[in-house]
Amino acid sequence: MYRGNGDDPAKNIGGIRMVSKIARKMKYQTTLEMNVLTIAR
Repeated sequence: MYRGNGDDPAKNIGGIRMVSKIARKMKYQTTLEMNVLTIAR
């Protein structure tokens, strides 16, 4: 959840893309209004 504290919510997109290239399975879901990304290698 982006709270507007000065952090850029998109700054970690490059890292997520890099990990997705070596991961076999990725699952994204929203639980209790929180973002959950599960990665299996």
